Amino acid sequence: MDGLHLILHKVRGQAAIDVAQRVIIGDEDVWLIPTSGHRAYPFAHQALGDSAERMTEFANGEEWEALPDHYTEPQHKGTFAQLRSLAQLVGLSATAGLR
Repeated sequence: MDGLHLILHKVRGQAAIDVAQRVIIGDEDVWLIPTSGHRAYPFAHQALGDSAERMTEFANGEEWEALPDHYTEPQHKGTFAQLRSLAQLVGLSATAGLR
């Protein structure tokens, strides 16, 4: 596994920039967006390395604690979790094979 990279990839037909991690599975490079778990297919990439250490700090201490969080509650990940959430939404029980 490599460290984090800034990647340029296609999202809904448009160029998008994301942070991704490269994982080697067998002989295949697989790129994953760690915040969503989605797979990406980069057109270009650049290792982030120590660039986060060189960033300007806008908040620290109490200011950091007061910042809104990107995700305010745990998010379901993966297809199975999405299917389970959908089943609960439409009223299917665990007896339908989804636990």
